[in-house]
Amino acid sequence: MEKLIGSFVQFPGIIVTSFVVLYILKRKKAYLFLSLISYISLSEFLFLPIQSLWTVRSEPVKADIVVLGGGILKTQDKYTPSRATLYRLKKAFEIWKKFGGKIYVSGGEQNEKVSEASVMKKTLIEWGVPKNDIITEDRSKSTKENALFLADKLPRRFNLVTSAVHMRRSLMVFKKLGKAPIPVPTDFLIGNLTIQSFFPSESALDFLTEFSHEIIGIVYYKLGGM
Repeated sequence: MEKLIGSFVQFPGIIVTSFVVLYILKRKKAYLFLSLISYISLSEFLFLPIQSLWTVRSEPVKADIVVLGGGILKTQDKYTPSRATLYRLKKAFEIWKKFGGKIYVSGGEQNEKVSEASVMKKTLIEWGVPKNDIITEDRSKSTKENALFLADKLPRRFNLVTSAVHMRRSLMVFKKLGKAPIPVPTDFLIGNLTIQSFFPSESALDFLTEFSHEIIGIVYYKLGGM
């Protein structure tokens, strides 16, 4: 009960509660409609099947590994992988431990001329991956550039590691360059269906944001953009 109440008095659930309160005070159906729409948009139960249908995945194979950057964070004077990047690195590390091969880390500068690729490489080395097994691409600013700047270095077939919601667009750009990536998604924003899936949550909001971004990105790419 505490989690249920908490989900409606904290962000983003407070949005739903606000519309309900406005409906009670104003008795306007528009507020009731907005409360319903916001509740559906901020609850995981709707996005679980969408994520399942959207996700493209295969089992990893014995081949090189490409990891696309998902952001880095600065804590005091130290840069570390973001949560999304960390999930991707962990998956790549698991594949490398099983099959070996080269790990390509891709991501350009973000803050103070520190690239995602350099932080990713440092993390992998700390985990025990030899420097010679890691190849960095540190110029890219977009998914299309990830593929373009890696294309000449990569074999045709490789394991591609990125977030589940980002995988479709990533496959699209690599395949257009004549590659045959094996999709190994990670960082799933929505988990299994539970009672909490019916409460407003930040994970649902994150999925809505990321999914919308991917749809726009795919349309923009098909129109010739980056």
